[in-house]
Order: sequence, then C-alpha cells, then structure tokens
Amino acid sequence: MILFLICISLHNTNYAKPKGIKKSGEIADNPRYVHSITSQEQKDAVDLIRWVYAVTDMRADSPRFNYYVSRWVVPEKIAYAKANGTFDELTKHCPPIDPAWVRLVPAALDAYRQFIAETRRPRATPASSSKSGKARNKAMLAA
Repeated sequence: MILFLICISLHNTNYAKPKGIKKSGEIADNPRYVHSITSQEQKDAVDLIRWVYAVTDMRADSPRFNYYVSRWVVPEKIAYAKANGTFDELTKHCPPIDPAWVRLVPAALDAYRQFIAETRRPRATPASSSKSGKARNKAMLAA
C-alpha cells in the first residue's frame, strides 16, 4: 500500500504545473492557464483562425486552410472588419480553437503573400487608350 502511494505521488509530480511566474520573472495574470498568448503575432494568428473558423467553419488543420486564406484575401478582410468594428460580431459564435493551430498560420500567411505578389504585379508596359498616338497610328496603318 505504501509503495502504491509513493508511485502515485511520484507520478503526479511529472506533470507540468503552472507556477504563476513567467520566465521573465513577472507574475502571470491568470496562473491557471499554462498556454497563454503573449505576442501580437500570436494574437493576430488566433484572430485569423477565429475568423476563418467562425465564417466558414473551416479548421486551421484543414488542407484547404492555406488556399482559403490566400485566395479569399482573409487578412485584408480581417483588417477591414476590425477597422469597421464588426470583427467581434463576426467571430462571437466561433467554436473553441486548438492552441496548436497557431503554428499553421505562418504557412497560410506565406501563401497569401505569394498570391498577392503574383496577382498584383504592376504592368510591365502601361495600358494604352485608343486615343493615344501609338494606338491611333496602328489603327491608321491597319486601314
């Protein structure tokens, strides 16, 4: 019986327990939560996940997540919703998200940046109107 109690007490000490003190030496706001969002980048990642999950019911671990974020320019939609004050309204019914999904957001943002770079390139030659000299000359030569 004593051996059993010793094993139970040793077993329980192997689990991570929040101490209430961060690595920086400051006392944590809520020591019950081991995982806390500490940087603005992580907050933005959670906002991206919340928006996609609330609006489309698509989880961040879905294979379609990167495609959706990049092709539907989700970061711009989130910025627009935050500027208009509608972001909280859109995401108020978001189901709980897995904190591990935050690691998937940088790949989605890279796909978004790549898509924007490919589709919003400036034109190599400016468009000419029908009233410009070159277009008029081509029309006269063709006639």
